[in-house]
Amino acid sequence: DLLKDIQSWISSTEEGAPRILWLSGTAGKGKSAVAHTIANWYIENGGLGSFFYFDRTRQVDRRQDKIFTTIARDLNVSVG
Repeated sequence: DLLKDIQSWISSTEEGAPRILWLSGTAGKGKSAVAHTIANWYIENGGLGSFFYFDRTRQVDRRQDKIFTTIARDLNVSVG
């Protein structure tokens, strides 16, 4: 049901619909699996998108300043 809800949210053309989805929860609950599944589905359907996560066990992945450069890189790879 969650995957269908997210796919519906992505496909929404409603005025003022939110364009950022925040998945949160405790470690090991499948957030990354959901994000990767949706990203692959979206790419297969010709969409552009990006995925970012914070990994508290890896110091290099805990830097919030990497969010925008990661998104820019992901969108550039998707287009180019």
